[in-house]
Amino acid sequence: MPEFHVNDLKANTQGYARAYLFYIHFDSAPVNVTDAKTSYLVRSSSLPEGTIDPIEVPWQGQTYKFGSTHTIPEWSCSFNTDFEGTLRKEMLKWQKEVHNVADNTQGIPSVYFGEAKVELLDVKGSPVLTYTLKQIWPSSVGALDLSHDSKDVAQFDVSFQFNWYEVDGVH
Repeated sequence: MPEFHVNDLKANTQGYARAYLFYIHFDSAPVNVTDAKTSYLVRSSSLPEGTIDPIEVPWQGQTYKFGSTHTIPEWSCSFNTDFEGTLRKEMLKWQKEVHNVADNTQGIPSVYFGEAKVELLDVKGSPVLTYTLKQIWPSSVGALDLSHDSKDVAQFDVSFQFNWYEVDGVH
């Protein structure tokens, strides 16, 4: 293992990844959330989490842990709202593709599944990490808070479920 010196950190001219340099876009969704405007309405999000659940096996008084299944929790985005409320309407339409509460019909997964890319960018705008979320759909479109005494941009959260993700460069 190479030696590490604090001077190596100080000499790093590239700097470090910045949390505010990211880009998110949706592909192959059943509604119109795939245009460029959607990417610019994203206020905040995260790179998705993944956890491997352990299996505990007792043997001769000891407990050994082995990896089992990969658990993928929901992924959330906060969106700013444009004057027409277009993105919110499209997210609600996408939810309706999953389950239409008016006539109690369930959607077809191959129709309502989409795909999303989450990219962490360097200071020049090039992707450093790219996650592709597969078979994604909105499970919750959050409230849009309204208030006479607020000057903030109206925003809402959307929670998504997805079945797996791929990370560019990780094979």
